Amino acid sequence: MREPQHQSIPYHYYEPRGPDECAMYISHERGKRGSHHRFITEKRVFANWARMFDIHFYQPNWSPPPLPANRTLEGTAPAALQGPFPP
Repeated sequence: MREPQHQSIPYHYYEPRGPDECAMYISHERGKRGSHHRFITEKRVFANWARMFDIHFYQPNWSPPPLPANRTLEGTAPAALQGPFPP
């Protein structure tokens, strides 16, 4: 956001032509009313706490479990799901 030619990124993934992320952060930061999430202030507060109290923030290692096999594609679906016509 600090660079004059920053890449424009939509604030919401489902609104690719919606408002720019940086513009929304700044408008939330400067907002006087409403329930604005002040991301920039929040980041600064956590950074200060980390320095003052020697706090380290970690993200847990996580991998999603493997997807179950798709038995419909393997031809082992129950008869009720296979339909009235033989393969």
